[in-house]
Amino acid sequence: MQAEKENSSPENKSNKKIGHWRRIISLCLLSVYALIGWLRLAEALRYWDYLLELNIWPRPLYFAITGAIIGAGFTFAWIFLLLKLKFSGRFNRVLGGVFLVWFWTDRVWFSMREAFFIQLFTAFFITAVTLIWMFLLTQKTELLRKEATSEPQTGTGS
Repeated sequence: MQAEKENSSPENKSNKKIGHWRRIISLCLLSVYALIGWLRLAEALRYWDYLLELNIWPRPLYFAITGAIIGAGFTFAWIFLLLKLKFSGRFNRVLGGVFLVWFWTDRVWFSMREAFFIQLFTAFFITAVTLIWMFLLTQKTELLRKEATSEPQTGTGS
């Protein structure tokens, strides 16, 4: 009976609304990241010959493979979050960390010096959005709260 009172409290309802909006925003961000990955793959395949003629480094195969990995990774994260799987929060954080390590490694090693500095604001923006998604939108406490409320409570309730 006490569990019913706790679930119907105004504070708990506002927490559910906040959690609902966090989930919607996370799903939107994940879909944007996945779309960027799939577009990277598609454009690498579409302009394969042109990129080979330009003789750029890295080769188009690198763009295609990284695009496929980014697209698949963020698509899986989107599906896991949509299905509310227990490990989706952990998966999102690991994916975000791996993405940021790759993103900055790619920028430092493969971009030209001028492009690196011209696009630095954009890189910091992408990093900030990724960190917000990893740590503010994907809350570990919500997953724990969900697990705790699904178990029957025992005791005197005092």
